[in-house]
Amino acid sequence: MKRTLALFAVVLLMMAVVLPLGASAATSPRLPGSVKIVQHSTPHDGQNYAFKGDLGHFKLDDNGGAGLLPNHKLFRVAGGSILTVTQVRSEKHGPLRSLTCSDAESVVNLSQHKAAMHVAPGENLVCTWKNTAA
Repeated sequence: MKRTLALFAVVLLMMAVVLPLGASAATSPRLPGSVKIVQHSTPHDGQNYAFKGDLGHFKLDDNGGAGLLPNHKLFRVAGGSILTVTQVRSEKHGPLRSLTCSDAESVVNLSQHKAAMHVAPGENLVCTWKNTAA
């Protein structure tokens, strides 16, 4: 009987950790989301583009798949996260012509090469940086 009660208490505790009382799976900030960062350059110039911010430091390359680096990176993040990512400026790259994110809550700053993203629970957000030749 004691083992049954102890097991029952552990199950209740696990349920409380996974989903707080009064929350649903649709509104719980614990429901993960994702952020996909995409680099697109015209023409495909073979340059590596560096990024920094809350998702760490990483590089992307948009040269038609001929390089070692991909043109995008996918991150799994906690729902309710507010994150910033900045494309590091370089004289090797052409100017940043556009910066877009797939939701209305994200704020982009073209002159700073920066996106501030609010990832809702369960959201799959995509932000794309587009550069053109210098």
